[in-house]
Order: sequence, then structure tokens, then C-alpha cells
Amino acid sequence: MLSIPAFTQDSGETTKEIYSEDFERGIGSEWSHSTTTRINKSTVLGTFNPTPVTLTLADVPKNVNVTLCFDLWVMDSWDGNSDVHGPDVFSVTLSPDRALLTTTFSNTYDDPLQSYPKTYSDEKAANHPFSTGAAKKGEFNGHFTQFTDTKYEICRTFVNTDDLLNITFAAHLTQGITDESFGIDNVSLSIEQPEIGNLSFLPDCLERASLYPNPAKRDIRIFAGNCTNLKASVYDELGQLIIEEFNTANGASIDIHQLPEGTYFLHLNNDTQTNIQRFVKLK
Repeated sequence: MLSIPAFTQDSGETTKEIYSEDFERGIGSEWSHSTTTRINKSTVLGTFNPTPVTLTLADVPKNVNVTLCFDLWVMDSWDGNSDVHGPDVFSVTLSPDRALLTTTFSNTYDDPLQSYPKTYSDEKAANHPFSTGAAKKGEFNGHFTQFTDTKYEICRTFVNTDDLLNITFAAHLTQGITDESFGIDNVSLSIEQPEIGNLSFLPDCLERASLYPNPAKRDIRIFAGNCTNLKASVYDELGQLIIEEFNTANGASIDIHQLPEGTYFLHLNNDTQTNIQRFVKLK
């Protein structure tokens, strides 16, 4: 049985910041590149194009919700969804190849449509006016004063499944760094954790809770001893709710045959504590 009781918590959760960097005091070894520039009186990591930059952190708790927040500086003549001068795509990925954000940005009047704040795809790109959702815009770097540089304040939440967390920021642009680039600032990571004083061993029923089979193709069955008032829900690797919470009991089965192949997390709770079980869905 490959079931992993990964994380247990009381229903009242708090958030703990585990990493924060504004680059004003230098660049730590956790970053793959140390290039900095001054933008709008702040020290910013970058700018970059086409080189990606990766943040690597060890000892981040596994199988818990992690919230990544950062400022993204979109510099110069980004062309958004354009099929002539673009598309100009920005992405954030988690190793191995887990997409956390894929979108386009535009700073131009010539190609004024971008996907952000929605996801970009080749098949169907969302169309929003250039600089939609920007926290700040203006002529900050002086390369192309006819374009408005923009800063976006972005947060994304995901379930961390890796012993070594790698977060890669990258741009896939159609022009060189003197025409289009990006910078990163004010990076932070926070995790959900139990309130202080509530850290304790699981009650007997949830301590022994498990699921079978794992991996599974059609359904999974819950083994939860004498747990009562048990509720279950399923999340994907990005922390998105896939199967909404429902009442269940020891021995109950959950139909998963319509889920795409991949890794998921079964959340079991009895109104006071939660047990998270990781499982793999096969074709």
C-alpha cells in the first residue's frame, strides 16, 4: 500500500511565512542567477530574457498548501496574444514540470490584448486589454518610453509534493532582452499550519486512516476505523478542489474513473482534524 498520511491539522489553520526576499541585501544561493537592476527605486532580480531563473528551497513541508506571492515586472514591448509579434508568454513552473502559471502580457497599443489574469493556451487565448490587473504602470526603465512598463502582484497556491522545491520563472518572448524582459521582486512563500498548541497526535481513527488501492483506476476505498462524522474531498496537485466535500464512512468507496491520470490528495476530516492521503490515478 502506497498511501501516505501526509499532513494532519486542526480545523482552525494559521498561515506561516517560510521564505521572504526583496533583494535589497543581495542575492542568496537559493537563486540560480544573481543579476539585479533598479526599477522604480527598488532592487529587482533580473531583468531576464530568455534565461529563466529558479528558486530552490530545501526542507519545505510536503503535502501542505503553499502560497507563492511575487511582484512581476513586465518590461518594454511585450505583445501579449499577438500572432505577429508574439505571443509573449510568462510562466511559473514547479519541478517536475508542474505548471503553476502560464499567461501573456502586453504593454503595447499595437498588440493590446493579453491573457492575464486568465491562463494562456494556443487553442483558446483569453483576451483582456493591455496592463489589465497591473498594480503599477509607467515609464520605469527608459528603454522604450512609448510603451508603459507594468508591475503585477501575483499569488498562487499549490500542494508541495517535493523534498526539494524548485520554482522556475521564465518568459518565452519573440524579441531580445533590449526589447522585452522581466524582473522579479518581493518573493514570499507561506504554508498553512495548525494553530500553536493544537499540534498533537491524531485521534485513533484518523491516525490509522488509509485508502486502497493505490495506484487506482476506477475507485478508491477508505479505511478509517471507528471514525464518525467523516467527510471526504479530493484536490489536485495545484491545490484545486476536484471532488467537493461529501459525507462518507469507513469502508466507503469514491468513484475516480473520470479523473485524468495524475497525482491527487484525499482529504479526510471529522470536523476537528484532517488527514491527507496522496494517491495516484492511472488510465
